[in-house]
Amino acid sequence: MCEVPLKPDEEILNMMVTYINQYAAKKNRVGDCSENEMMMFLAVVLLSGYVVVVTRRRMYWQGEQDSHNELVSKAISRDRFDFIMMKWYVCDNDDLFL
Repeated sequence: MCEVPLKPDEEILNMMVTYINQYAAKKNRVGDCSENEMMMFLAVVLLSGYVVVVTRRRMYWQGEQDSHNELVSKAISRDRFDFIMMKWYVCDNDDLFL
């Protein structure tokens, strides 16, 4: 049986945070994503792939009883989740070979 770690490798987590912050800076945005925020972001991404209660991920933050998810809304704000989602890179675009 394959064991899945409860927490991603520190090096990979740090890499994702670094590239998010670098990409945000290139787009003239403050890139202040932390490792803790990245963990919350990844948890919501995993949850949204597992729980098929909502048709759009943003519905987790809505007030309607049938779509709101208290764990998600308390873990990370919708705007912060969207910010990280738009900047989520796992490689350095400056080092790409084209």
